[in-house]
Amino acid sequence: MAGERGLQRIFWIAFFLLPSLGGLLIFKLIPILASLGLTLFEWDLLTSPEFVGLGNFERLVQDRAFLDALQHTLTFILGYIPLVMALGLAVASALNQKIRGTTVYRTLFYLPVVSSWVAI
Repeated sequence: MAGERGLQRIFWIAFFLLPSLGGLLIFKLIPILASLGLTLFEWDLLTSPEFVGLGNFERLVQDRAFLDALQHTLTFILGYIPLVMALGLAVASALNQKIRGTTVYRTLFYLPVVSSWVAI
């Protein structure tokens, strides 16, 4: 009896998950895999595709503009994001303290959220 009930539960879980997983497969995974496959070809859409293997990636890592963009991205990720996270944590921690004037700061902090709805 318990085995049959377990199978029935697995069936219903799969029944409700399959449409979502199917959408994920069709609209996310297949385009990602197709894009990865296209990176292995040189193709200008006017001529037939020519297989170049990893040649596109070799050119990419030798391109100065790409390396500059990569450096800027890493600087942003390693510098700016931790700073913003730490600052947000500090503000949240300060607003959570039981000190004089905290209610005023909480109100001022939340006021832009409320005023945007009033403007609409």
